[in-house]
Amino acid sequence: MSHYLKKCPSCSEMIGGNLDKCPYCGSVVDVAVDHSVSSVDGLVYSGTDSDQTPLAYRFAASILLLGTLIGLAEVLVSIVAGDGISTRSIISLIIDAGLVIALFRLDNGARKWVLWRVALGVIIYPVIIYAESRDVLSLVIVIVVQLAYSGSLILMLTGKSKPWRFIVAGAVFVVFGFLPMLVILVLYILTVMLW
Repeated sequence: MSHYLKKCPSCSEMIGGNLDKCPYCGSVVDVAVDHSVSSVDGLVYSGTDSDQTPLAYRFAASILLLGTLIGLAEVLVSIVAGDGISTRSIISLIIDAGLVIALFRLDNGARKWVLWRVALGVIIYPVIIYAESRDVLSLVIVIVVQLAYSGSLILMLTGKSKPWRFIVAGAVFVVFGFLPMLVILVLYILTVMLW
């Protein structure tokens, strides 16, 4: 599948190559300036301000989506258990859901916001967990999971999109990020059911 796209210089949205006016912001796209993008199955892309392909954006969105779904499941289990809802968790889920949508839409600004979210998550989340529990084992687990989760997103959204980045990001996320999050969620559910 090959298609031709242009990037609107005003709003940076991707529009059809045959359009001379952006349907999002209404600005005129100068046909003399080449804002074209050549895309073959999402593997070649030069329409963003970075060197990532649409596949890298969508892979990162999938990683973020899986983390968000685990977070949502934890919130639902916490509600069922009668522990209440953490405002921090709800805000985090809303922000992550918005970032997932933006990445799937290939928004140029999404990359920057996801990288900011990653940086804050690596620094702030472990501090919050330690302040709440004072448990060193929990802190170590959170740091490992957060580094794997964030490291996978960083691999996908920085540097040139290369096949090895997809393999390493996927493997690191699954082994050190997703599986531990899933195990923690299952243990949490079992704890709630047994007590």
